[in-house]
Amino acid sequence: MDQPNSSRAEQVADLQRTSGSALASAFAPRQDHEEALLFGHQCHPGCIACREKAQGGMGLRFQPDGIAGVYGFFRCDSEYQGYPDRLHGGIIALALDAAMTHCLFFRQAQAVTAKLEIRYRRPVCIDDVLEVRARVDSKRGSIYKLSAEARQGTSVCVTATAIFVDLARSKKPQGAAHRGTQNGPLEPPPCGGV
Repeated sequence: MDQPNSSRAEQVADLQRTSGSALASAFAPRQDHEEALLFGHQCHPGCIACREKAQGGMGLRFQPDGIAGVYGFFRCDSEYQGYPDRLHGGIIALALDAAMTHCLFFRQAQAVTAKLEIRYRRPVCIDDVLEVRARVDSKRGSIYKLSAEARQGTSVCVTATAIFVDLARSKKPQGAAHRGTQNGPLEPPPCGGV
């Protein structure tokens, strides 16, 4: 993950040196933190990961981390337990997926998860804090490749890689209610098929 203490200008310059300016431009966030939060809320206002705890959600929040990533902290309450004293693996997957989604919100990209691969390396304990970090690794057309990790203390507990498809840049499924408006993000295709 990026060095959180280096300046955005230093990180862009480093990315340009190592990857070329076109790649650095693709990774550079296109909006500030408040705009990204608003965009994310407009894209999925009922999301269980982002919805406030008082409304039955997990209350996950993410901050920008360098030019290509985000980070956030999650309190592993006992309500999310799987095996005794362990956070449920599905909750961990949800947190990693949400972090990667928020990387894209900072780029005004509304994308859906097409593939998610997770490696559980060590148990995640409940009644502790989980640090979640994610970053955009590459972009080609409407396809984004991202990676994420979840840590407790200094231990990396879980890693993930994912492929996301940008709804605005991908081909529209035939017959699906997949449309954008001038005032908001695209609506994903309806559940239950095309």
